[in-house]
Amino acid sequence: MKVISFFTAKGGTGKTTFNVLLASYIKYHLGKRVMVLDFDYPEHNLSYMRRRDLRYLEREGIHYSEEDFFPVESIDKMSAEELEDISKSFRDLSDVDYLILDFPGSFAADDPVTQLMADDYRK
Repeated sequence: MKVISFFTAKGGTGKTTFNVLLASYIKYHLGKRVMVLDFDYPEHNLSYMRRRDLRYLEREGIHYSEEDFFPVESIDKMSAEELEDISKSFRDLSDVDYLILDFPGSFAADDPVTQLMADDYRK
């Protein structure tokens, strides 16, 4: 499994839009299995976009199945230890070819995601 992540220290740069387009390209053009983790707490814009799209399909009476979409999971803010645990569990995913991480627009020095990335960098 390959893990892909784009992040910047500034919000509004198009990370979420890019991640949706990338996940769509990987699934629908390349035919690979992809999953997106939405770490953008508390907004979870990517997850919101997915719910909005599904509501539209239901309202229009358009039939779909879960296999028509790549999975999107919202990850709430958590401690560095919890993030490490979730990181280990997703490394073992055998049914996903690509895991895309959608991060918030900025990180504080004490943010658990920042700490986890710093720990990985030091290894």
